Amino acid sequence: MLVVVQLIKTRWTVPHGQRPPQLCQGTPERLSVMPLPPTGFVQGAVLHHTEFDETNAYTRPTRANLRTYSDLRHLYHNGLGLRLNSLPQLEVLLRLPEQTTSTTIMQLAIGEWGQLSYKTRFGLEREATYTKYTFNITYRAYLDPFVFMRGNPTHTLHLPLEHSP
Repeated sequence: MLVVVQLIKTRWTVPHGQRPPQLCQGTPERLSVMPLPPTGFVQGAVLHHTEFDETNAYTRPTRANLRTYSDLRHLYHNGLGLRLNSLPQLEVLLRLPEQTTSTTIMQLAIGEWGQLSYKTRFGLEREATYTKYTFNITYRAYLDPFVFMRGNPTHTLHLPLEHSP
C-alpha cells in the first residue's frame, strides 16, 4: 500500500493596516503528483512538496520536490503526521505550531483522499506574512499522478488562522 501526501504552501505579505486577502488568487489547492519517482513502483509514502510566493506573481512554483519514504514513521512534515491503523485505515494527525500533542483529524480508507488546510500569520511592525498550507492525502494501492485532480476529496477540513507574535 502507498500513502501520497501533497503539500502546497503559499506565502504572501500584507502591509500593516491593510486587510489581508482570504486567498492568493490563482494559486492551486491541488496539483498532479509529478515528476514520478524514477523507479516507477513505490511502496511506503510519497511526499510532493510545492511552494508558491510573490516572487513570480504565483505563476509557477518557487520550489517543488518529490521524496519517497519506505516507512511512514519518518513522515512528519509541517505539523502533519501519519499513522497506519490495523483496520487498515490511515490516521492523519496534526500538531499545529503552538500545540504539544497531536490530534487525529481524519481517517482515510483505502482509495479515499482528504484535504486539510490552515493558515498562519507572522506579524511584524510594517507588514504581516501569511502562509497557507494545503495538504492533500491519499491511501491507495498504487501511485496515480492525477489522483488529486480526479473528483473531490472524501474528507475536507479547513482550520482557523493561527497567529504568531
